[in-house]
Amino acid sequence: MKQLFFFIFLSLSAMYSICQSTKRVDSLTQITKYSKNDTIVVNSYLKLYEEFEYIDIDSAIFYCINALDLSRSIKNKKLEGYSLYYLGGLYDTKGDYENAYNLYLEALNLFEKINNKQGLGGCYNCIGILHWEQCEQASKEVQNKKLSKALEYIKKGLKYYTDIDYKMGMGVCYMNNGIVYNDYGKLAENNELRNERYNKAIENYKKAIANFEIISDGRSIADCNLNIALLYYDIYLNKNDSILTTKYYNRINKYLISANNQYKSSNDVYGKAMTLKNLATVNIDYSRSQVNKKPFLLVSINYAKESLEYANELNALFLKYDAYYSLYKAFKYLNNTENALKYHELYLAVRDSVLDAKKEETIQEIETKYETEKKNGQIKELTIKNIKSESTKAIYLIVAGFLFLVSVIMVFFFRQKQKINTLLNSKNEELERLNNTQSKLMSIISHDFKAPMSAFFSITSTLISKIDALKKADIEKYLKRMQNSSLGLKIQLENMLNWSISQSSEIRVNKAKFILSNTISRLILVLEEFANEKGISIQFSDNDEISINSDERLISIILNNLITNAIKYSGDNSTVKIEVKRKENRIILIVEDHGIGIKEVDLRNMLSDDNSHHKINDTGLGMVVTKEIIKKLNGKLLAESKLNVGTTFYVELYE
Repeated sequence: MKQLFFFIFLSLSAMYSICQSTKRVDSLTQITKYSKNDTIVVNSYLKLYEEFEYIDIDSAIFYCINALDLSRSIKNKKLEGYSLYYLGGLYDTKGDYENAYNLYLEALNLFEKINNKQGLGGCYNCIGILHWEQCEQASKEVQNKKLSKALEYIKKGLKYYTDIDYKMGMGVCYMNNGIVYNDYGKLAENNELRNERYNKAIENYKKAIANFEIISDGRSIADCNLNIALLYYDIYLNKNDSILTTKYYNRINKYLISANNQYKSSNDVYGKAMTLKNLATVNIDYSRSQVNKKPFLLVSINYAKESLEYANELNALFLKYDAYYSLYKAFKYLNNTENALKYHELYLAVRDSVLDAKKEETIQEIETKYETEKKNGQIKELTIKNIKSESTKAIYLIVAGFLFLVSVIMVFFFRQKQKINTLLNSKNEELERLNNTQSKLMSIISHDFKAPMSAFFSITSTLISKIDALKKADIEKYLKRMQNSSLGLKIQLENMLNWSISQSSEIRVNKAKFILSNTISRLILVLEEFANEKGISIQFSDNDEISINSDERLISIILNNLITNAIKYSGDNSTVKIEVKRKENRIILIVEDHGIGIKEVDLRNMLSDDNSHHKINDTGLGMVVTKEIIKKLNGKLLAESKLNVGTTFYVELYE
């Protein structure tokens, strides 16, 4: 048995170590792509939702929708309910309350069918919070109705959580009840009703704390203590008393200090900043009723300075504003004019940066909105934790069941992952290349075929219209031009065919020994008439009759394209030179023209392996084909050029 536990421990340690070095999102994504178990895939989608819910809401929605679709296809009502529930929470966060409400209701119906009380508790609680959220801009009458509905739904959620003794859910519902009763009290028509609702709020907060203490949820306990302190402060303000009595000071101070200690334990920087700035404010208010003000003012200064440190860490302007204002007031009441003036200037500077020279009262609105959004986010975070726990348990059970198998195949799995990633990257690059190439095809055809086709059409039109008036010499001239145009078309068609073959990876290299001078001479005979049209002479000499062991057909295509381009871009009455050299184990083919030349940046892009940078319309499809073939022959294409002087291409081939 000890060996078994030791083996399990080693397996878990290995799993943890490897997972730490591998991105969780990548692992989950691989599972969704390659796992054949649909239930595992759905749970992986829901885990991906968790990864993105607070950083990229659109991605979180995408994964939830995938989980929802798959859970429906496998008819898993439980997972379908979770997917709907999470999706509702995301739309709630986006402020799309109508869609959120419909999704919560749909999830609620599913959970009722399968009698999932944890899911039912979560749905009712979230629907209640949805009603509470919609109060912000509503009239007083609508707010009363919404808050009443909120309490009704949250209490239903609490009942289901209580049935299964789910402490986290019970704590969340009690805390939400406290928040709603707090706002409900502010709407009360008289003091008696207001105090009744405030007392219910405090009662619910205390019940929430009792449940959170059982599960050691320090942060939630801190939130409840802070809310109780702020509620007591509201009660003091509503009494319209100019002086904070010892009774309320002790209560507020007690809960703020408790909240601050819990936030420190949870390392919640925002929570610490909030409690400290409130402690500073409360001590300043209380000092006004004391004969000896100094001790309370000094305490408030310490609290305000500590709050300011956290505010700077968070870069929260409104927290800085409160801290500076508290420091200004404390030093003012201490008659420390120098420091009072210093912090008053800082307070004004922060106020101007936040409000842009607007009235000071707006700060309270900004702070209230910020605190409301923060509180709302905390409520959603706590509420969603409830429903997640059950799906997390299912995943843990699956992992435990396959633990031994996972420990055996772990190395193999990650090797496969690396292979798959490499293959995916390769396929993506290939797809991108094909897309770029195909998108250029029409422009290539238009460019390369336009000139010879236009010339052919023009010549035939002239012959037809003037055939009776033309002399034999003129007809011969037109026929030669037709021959050159058809030669151009033939070359382009051959390039199209060769390009098509290269794209399908079907270029075959059939090596045999042959003499290069014979091949080049045959090409010159074909292209000489084309060159003569521009008065261009083609010079070639190969006294050594150099031979090479390679594919004669492919080398002919290379030379044909280079010589054709040289003729095309050379000036009239110029020379195109062809040369063959042997250098150690290399054969170098040289084609030199005296034409317009190529800009340095265009030449660099032309020679690049990435055809997406290649201005294909400038050199035609022939250059693309040439590069593909040279690459297939394991050769190199080099070039040098000067504008208005000419260009020289070098093809290096290895035997």
